[in-house]
Amino acid sequence: MGTPTCQEVENPVSGGDDPSVIKLDVSRLRQPEASKLVEARIWRTREGQRVVILADRDPSFLLAILAEHGFTYEKPREEDGVLVIRAVRK
Repeated sequence: MGTPTCQEVENPVSGGDDPSVIKLDVSRLRQPEASKLVEARIWRTREGQRVVILADRDPSFLLAILAEHGFTYEKPREEDGVLVIRAVRK
């Protein structure tokens, strides 16, 4: 069995079907894979672009990565049993 990869969420959490929203589910990933894959997906984002991250455990370690890449974000909160981070590139 290979290493799990970061996957886009098929069910939109925020932004409807808006293609400018990057939707990531890191629920099955452990450190450092989750951090590396989120960083790989957001490094070329543009101003105003939104990111929604889903996690099955405390995703606080991702907040520093978002901040380093110029994102503002909401504190992670639980929605339907999943922790969600919503962020916007400044």
